[in-house]
Amino acid sequence: MNKRTQDARDEEKGSWVRLVGEHLKAALTGLVAGYCLALVLGRSVWLDMRVNVGHVLPVSVACLVLASKNRQRPVGIVPFLLLQVLGLALLFSAYGLSSSAILIVPAGLFREGFHLSSFSLTNIGLFLLCLIGTVDAVWMYAVVRERIRNRRRHWTQD
Repeated sequence: MNKRTQDARDEEKGSWVRLVGEHLKAALTGLVAGYCLALVLGRSVWLDMRVNVGHVLPVSVACLVLASKNRQRPVGIVPFLLLQVLGLALLFSAYGLSSSAILIVPAGLFREGFHLSSFSLTNIGLFLLCLIGTVDAVWMYAVVRERIRNRRRHWTQD
């Protein structure tokens, strides 16, 4: 196999992986944005009694995944981290510094929004905590790796 066909296959494989990664990043950004919006909407007793606020989560995930299909630039890590900080600030301001509120409230919203009543709140909370933590770590690693790679390219071009 010659070098040109191998490079073309690597590029094709990389574009597929990149596409799945972009949609996954958009879905998780939508999930965190949905949590922020659901926490704000859930503070209204009138609205919370009439509408399942948890349905904001799947709607926001779907909106951001569909919007990411039309974007030329991928979703960056800065909006994702800012939304996480905003979500934690809203959670702390609404429910205090209780460690159970940090796990139970997002898990309850997730369970209501995605109709997963067969799972316990603790299991869903731990799953979400592991999911968001893993995504943060992998995304940060990818950003740092890309910056190092760009610096090496810049140094070799000079």
